[in-house]
Amino acid sequence: MLPFRFRFYWQKYRNSPKQLLSYLKLRKILLPIIVAIVLTIGSIFVVRAGRKISPESTAFTDLEELVVGIAVPSAFAQVDETGEVYGFERDIAEAVLRRIYPNKPIIFRAISSQEASYLLKSGKIHFALGMYISGPLKTQGLSLSNSYFTDGVYAFCSADSTIDGLWSLTNRRVRVLTSDITKSAVASMFKELEISVDLHLCSSYSDGLESLASGDCAALIGPRYKLAGYTQLRMLEEPIGFCSYRFMLWTDYTDITELVNEAISSLRTDGTMATLQQNWGVEEFSSSTQIQ
Repeated sequence: MLPFRFRFYWQKYRNSPKQLLSYLKLRKILLPIIVAIVLTIGSIFVVRAGRKISPESTAFTDLEELVVGIAVPSAFAQVDETGEVYGFERDIAEAVLRRIYPNKPIIFRAISSQEASYLLKSGKIHFALGMYISGPLKTQGLSLSNSYFTDGVYAFCSADSTIDGLWSLTNRRVRVLTSDITKSAVASMFKELEISVDLHLCSSYSDGLESLASGDCAALIGPRYKLAGYTQLRMLEEPIGFCSYRFMLWTDYTDITELVNEAISSLRTDGTMATLQQNWGVEEFSSSTQIQ
């Protein structure tokens, strides 16, 4: 049996031998050319993929200084009376960037959590930290690093609530703080735990606290260190899941994000990351984490 395409052209050109011969010759000439082009393009991508990125080849090399925006106030960053940013995230940012650009001055700027995307796009800051998690609107369309800190996701109820565990939330209304974690992510966590809850959105912390105080919901769902500072709340011991905090850069700087990832990895390997966590009294989430 002849191949299908050959049979097709044989039927089409069988009364015109010259045209059939021309077609076959053309295929014979073009096929090697096409194969050569494909192989050349493929080799270019392989070379680029295998080429190690260096700080000197990035867009930030010629900058006189690096500007890091850090969202304050938070459990990981504060501002002192002189306006200077201090805290765990400042130290993490400095340790990472010193691995990449050891001699370049670093400026730390206090920002609000929501303005990071605009400041990155406009070039007013080059890096942003603020306990940012992949998924929520404020992190979309940006280049995100690997995790520099893994936090647990927990349910928080009113301090005087009688709720004593996650199973007590079964079929009850709980609100997800979607400015920091997506509803779909939390839904997946509860599904894995096989606990059915009535999930609702909550876009701001003030609305969430009001909803909880009025009895509109039984609990708020969010990252541990995002909600741990609210004294009117009590955190249930069992974790629902976990989330990762990441550096944010403008989308054009994925090459620099790769360097950030390498620096984060080296800080974990040599123990610097663990030391910084101990210095600031923060505990990274693990599957065995239980809060007493």
